[in-house]
Amino acid sequence: MVRTDTTSARDRTRSKGGLSFEHNVTGDDGQRRITIHQDVDPADGSRITTAEPDVDTLAYDARPTAPHIPGSGERYDTCGDPFHGLFCPDCAATQEVGQTCQRSRCERCYKSWCFRRAKTQVAKLESLRHDLEQRESGWQKFHHLTVSFRPDVRVRSDDPVKQLRKITQALLDQIGVEHGLAVFHNYRIKPEYCGDVFGHESGDGDLNWCNILSEKLESEEWPAAAVYDEFLEYAPHFHVFAVADFVQCGAVTKQIADDTGVVIHRISDDDGKSLETIEDLAAATMYALSHVGLKQRGNSYRACYQAFGRLANHAAEDWALAKADDACRETASDVLGLSLAKPECDAHIEPATDNEDMVTPDDTDDPIEAMNSSGLGPTTATSSLRSSTASAGTGHRTDTSRPFAAGGDQTGLLSDVPDWINEPICGETLTQSTERCGTTMRPIRCAGEYLESVDWCETIDEGRLDGLKDAYTEYQDLGKPEPVDDPPPTDVDTDAPVAD
Repeated sequence: MVRTDTTSARDRTRSKGGLSFEHNVTGDDGQRRITIHQDVDPADGSRITTAEPDVDTLAYDARPTAPHIPGSGERYDTCGDPFHGLFCPDCAATQEVGQTCQRSRCERCYKSWCFRRAKTQVAKLESLRHDLEQRESGWQKFHHLTVSFRPDVRVRSDDPVKQLRKITQALLDQIGVEHGLAVFHNYRIKPEYCGDVFGHESGDGDLNWCNILSEKLESEEWPAAAVYDEFLEYAPHFHVFAVADFVQCGAVTKQIADDTGVVIHRISDDDGKSLETIEDLAAATMYALSHVGLKQRGNSYRACYQAFGRLANHAAEDWALAKADDACRETASDVLGLSLAKPECDAHIEPATDNEDMVTPDDTDDPIEAMNSSGLGPTTATSSLRSSTASAGTGHRTDTSRPFAAGGDQTGLLSDVPDWINEPICGETLTQSTERCGTTMRPIRCAGEYLESVDWCETIDEGRLDGLKDAYTEYQDLGKPEPVDDPPPTDVDTDAPVAD
């Protein structure tokens, strides 16, 4: 039960841990200010207070908004241009793929941006779930929730979306959610156009977000501004992906709605299960990030999503990254309309029985230093052509390791990367004396460490080696485009480790 505040609004909003917001009173010209006192136990009925705003207090006039969505901008001239972006670490064959700019607003490349960001967050959530189970000896589950504010919500902050996220976290404390990912959405599809939309009530139409992004924003007939005006309405809300053993809903969330006007909804199936598998989590996370709110800052845009609780500083382990990669690739076609099969080498090679002299991890004692995939420093990899596939991909970006803020978006860079298509532009024909290589391809950025290894080069056909050198030179001439995503190491086990 909420209680009426008997102290002045100014004193209460200055109290330790107080988070306040305002909205209009339904059917009245008045306003209501709601304050959540974070220094009060969530089970205490006095944690949430309401009051009429005093005329002498500072105005709550900041409207939380992030008016742009992924795919609503223009592509670079080089987006989609072919280059030799992949190479095989076993036979040095190369594949041509399209360049990708990594930008969230690019009308062509936003899907790759979404996939990469979703994979990182899914891996962190899966890794944290396992960690909590090991530490707390309890069954931890994934939960998908929406936290919806009224369209007239206002806060007093220089960063209204951030303030609204803090309020969301405080309300989630009331229902037992402490760790997770909050994704801000600025819009909902108007009821007259809205069809079956994941996590929301259906309207009178037949459109979903895939239609908005792929059929409207990618169409030359619909400028972004026209899409916003015609099909979307302002409706600030968060999609939350949480790790918890249990989430209190029912009477608790109804009371929160009565006290604050904020509607918290746990999305579940008929059996009460929210996100039963990691594939469910991957699909829901990619869906949420596909139309996350973007805020412009200068010439760049920042995606408004943020990890909270233990997830904020949690680094995913390799097994979780590999598992998340599999889950996101499996569901990307349905969610994003993007085929993300693992790129495999289609070159024909001599059967393995003829390659007994190939370099193995035991043939060399000298490691070579290679830049890891985060670009933040060196990692040690052996010069073995087989072990390098695993070791060169062990440095992964997380929100706590990369040099830009969570949800950040880099622009103005030549960050052209492959779309991870699985077929080369110019394939080779197998003969009776050869077999398909089938090795997982690597980004051309990683080729330098292989070319510097004398032992590895001696195992490669001279013609293919020259071709790889030419491809690596091309990559350098293009400005060393940064890969959007490394194929996962082929020998990483996706099973979580079991505690002794």
